[in-house]
Amino acid sequence: MTLEGDASEVAVIQVRDDDQWQPPYPPDAEVPTIPTTHDGDTWTFTLFSSPRSVMLRALDDDGDVVEQTEVDVGWERVGGTAECGGPMEARVDWTM
Repeated sequence: MTLEGDASEVAVIQVRDDDQWQPPYPPDAEVPTIPTTHDGDTWTFTLFSSPRSVMLRALDDDGDVVEQTEVDVGWERVGGTAECGGPMEARVDWTM
């Protein structure tokens, strides 16, 4: 997920995974988390499903919601086969 626009207030981007926002913020060792990386304005989440849409929210340093959105996702197979499945990837751009 690439964040575009003014991201100066954004400390973390979360993705809705079933009934939880991931990664937990502030971090909580008791809550299982999905693999997440952050580099500049790009966040990468490892999901174990390929939903048609995802909910995203941006939090500030205090954990307050700066903005929230739901985006459609176009998944592309990057391994395996259509018959047997395999890893999928999707890029999402979010303009705040």
